[in-house]
Parts: sequence; structure tokens; C-alpha cells
Amino acid sequence: MLLLFDPEPPHLRWCVFEQGAARSGRCSFGTEWFRMVKEGAGSLGQVEAVGYLLRHGGDRIKEPVLRVTPQTLDQVEDAIRFLPEFNDITCKVLDRWTKELPAIPHFLFCDTAFFSGLPDVAGTYAVPEELREKGVRRFGSYGLVHQWAWDKTRSCFGENVGRMVSVYLGDYTNVAALRDGKSFDTTIGFTPVEGIPSQTGCGDIDATIVFELHSSGMSFREINELLSRKSGFSALLGRRSNYSDLASATGSVENTAARDILIYDILKYVGAFTATLGGLDTLAFATRHPEESMSLIREICGRLDFLPLKLEPAGLAAGAEAWKLSHNNSKINVSLLKSDIWQIMAHLIEPMIEENRP
Repeated sequence: MLLLFDPEPPHLRWCVFEQGAARSGRCSFGTEWFRMVKEGAGSLGQVEAVGYLLRHGGDRIKEPVLRVTPQTLDQVEDAIRFLPEFNDITCKVLDRWTKELPAIPHFLFCDTAFFSGLPDVAGTYAVPEELREKGVRRFGSYGLVHQWAWDKTRSCFGENVGRMVSVYLGDYTNVAALRDGKSFDTTIGFTPVEGIPSQTGCGDIDATIVFELHSSGMSFREINELLSRKSGFSALLGRRSNYSDLASATGSVENTAARDILIYDILKYVGAFTATLGGLDTLAFATRHPEESMSLIREICGRLDFLPLKLEPAGLAAGAEAWKLSHNNSKINVSLLKSDIWQIMAHLIEPMIEENRP
């Protein structure tokens, strides 16, 4: 039995993963969070390992998964400044549970580590050297999903996947370019605020907007809250929204307009990454919601038919977790993968646990 954690400010998501099945929950990260997790998780005596998702590892944590040592907490504390709301939760949860269950292995999963090897041309911002030395660069995110998408596509379809664009569809939609299994580019920058607009994040904007807002009387804390928690598609729709609101091909005029922006931004980055990769072998979509994503994916691929890219007209086969969508005559392979962060985390650490079993 595995106990897994994922920060979701102001909440904490947790999961008990056992024999391939996940039982998850969410609680407010307040004074009672530890008690609520213990009550929801059940018997702690069955826990073989604990895993923690670190959303931003900064410039120190460069391994996608590592076993927690006494030095790991110091590394996580150093990384808090890069994404404070998320990383602070991970740091506190890690500290509490390593003390609660000291006799079992603990693992840290870093969502930016996969992109630590970005080429300089993709990872470097045009800012003064003193800022670059302090770690101001493009770090990416959702690396665990994109690396898994590469491995899953190769293992399921056995295709020649030298150059792949991976599209994660969800509340924090983002795109990554991969070459020979390594990160080549990403839409996410210093933090997940950069790139495609998210559920509550603004996406790409002119940096001088920050100074304009500050000069109008807003504090930097208020600006951060505005751009990371009060913008994105929720701001465009004028209400709290999620990916499901945009995935459907039907809806209000406002929903349709927001959906068009999402499709436009995905197309823009798929085209850019295809150019920087020097061509494209595979376009992979990963999402927790494959069925409701099909109309969105078909519209995206329909506007990429110049590559040339051609989809099969049939729907998704029931019971599968990976589908090949492209027609046999298509020069670009298209895959759709059902992604689940709990499954991905469990898949990464289960072999390590097996090695240590007597």
C-alpha cells in the first residue's frame, strides 16, 4: 500500500494506492489536515512507502524521483521560493510524515526535473547575467506526465517516435517538445503561470503589465493573486471554470470563445515546436478525461491536416487506457493516453520497493 500526496492550494490531495487501485481524497490544508488524512487513509500499518509531489524543484532538484534522505528536506525548503504556495505544502507534509513513519521509504517526485536538461536556447531568458545566475530561467512543469507520455507511446505503439509533441489537456493545459525521450522545449516557464492560460492563471502576458498594475496602486502580493488565481479561463468566463467547460463542443457564446482561445494557443505551440524539432513523428495527447476530450482533439488535428495528419473516424475502444488515433496513411502518428498522476507516481516507485523487499 502506497500513500501519495499532491499539493493543490489551499487544499492537499492524497491517495492510497493498493493493488493497482487508487482511493483518493482532498482536505483543506489547515490545522486538521494530518488528522483528516489519517482518518481517510485507514490503517497506516499497511503503508509500504510514502510519495510527495513537488511541483517546482528550482535549480537544485534535477531527478524526477528520488528517495528521501535527511538532506532532502533542506532541498525542498530551498525550493519553496520558486512556487511558494505549492512547495510550502509539500515541505510541511514531507516533514510530518517522515517523522510519523520513519521506518519505511519515502520518495520525492519533482515535476520540473524532466526539463532540467532543456537546451540553452529554450531554457534561457534574455535577462542580465546576475538574474540568470540566481536561477531565473525556464523550468517547465508536468514533467512526470510528459516523460510518461513518451514512454507509454513507445511501449504501446512501437512507433518510431524520435520527435514528439506532447499535449497535456486539463485545468493546466501545457505542451512539451521531446526529442529522443529528452525535453526539448515547453510552454511553461519560470512557473506554470507562463504559457497557455490555465483554469486561473493568465498565461503569456507582457511583463510590463505587472508594473502598470503596481503603479495603479496594487501590491505585488495582489498582482500575484490576480494573475495566478483570478485570471485564466475562469476570468474569461466570469465564473469559476474547469477544463470540462472548454472540452465540450457545445455551450454558451462565452464558453465557445474561451475554447477557441485554448485551441488557438495549442495550435500555435504545436506548430512552433514542430518547427524547432525539425519535423514531427508523433503528436501525443494526455488527459484524465479522454472521452470528453475527443471533440477538442479532433478539431485540433483537423487544423493540422497540412502536416499531413489524418485521424481514424472511429471512436475510442472501451476499457483501454491508450489509443492510436491516426489513420494508417497518416504521416504523423497521433496517440491519446489516459493519464493519472497517482498511477504515474506508483509506477515509478513500485520497482524500487520491490528491490528492497526481503
